[in-house]
Amino acid sequence: MNVAVSSSSPLAADNGILAPGAFAGNVGTLTVDGGTGVALGDNSTFLVDYAGSTSDHLFITGGGNLDLTSVSNTLSLVGSGTGTYTIAQFAGYNGPAALNQFETVLLNGQVAQGIDPGLPNYAAVSYNPDNISVTIAVPEPGSLALLGLFFHPWLIAGVAIDLAALWAVLVAGWVPE
Repeated sequence: MNVAVSSSSPLAADNGILAPGAFAGNVGTLTVDGGTGVALGDNSTFLVDYAGSTSDHLFITGGGNLDLTSVSNTLSLVGSGTGTYTIAQFAGYNGPAALNQFETVLLNGQVAQGIDPGLPNYAAVSYNPDNISVTIAVPEPGSLALLGLFFHPWLIAGVAIDLAALWAVLVAGWVPE
């Protein structure tokens, strides 16, 4: 579903949900044309559905900005699939870029982590000058199974020995003779 809105003032709602699709599970586009852009109010949620290679998308045209500076904004990603999705496009941010970030990112209702794509609930948010993109990855169960299948306690001892030797060479300046 695609929806276009024409507004001379920013769209904002405290405790509201901005969802470009018609309802949860439906990928869609919301285009805001004109005005100063979109501002998420205090405790608001930007709900983004994704499926396969597509996702909800917020287009802010006419030079409008995105404002995420309110308190406790949440990005909620709901769906299945992996990849990088551009979820919003706009002219720029309202206020400092460092303040225009979601305080909470949820992936299918669970708090997301953006550190290691090999671990569960990986969703990395990129705050670019004129768009926001999200990279979602799901760890391969086969990789985890292989790690468990071939794990042996001696592997830990081997890693410890390698680290000690590396420390001796780099930090202590040891040179083998």
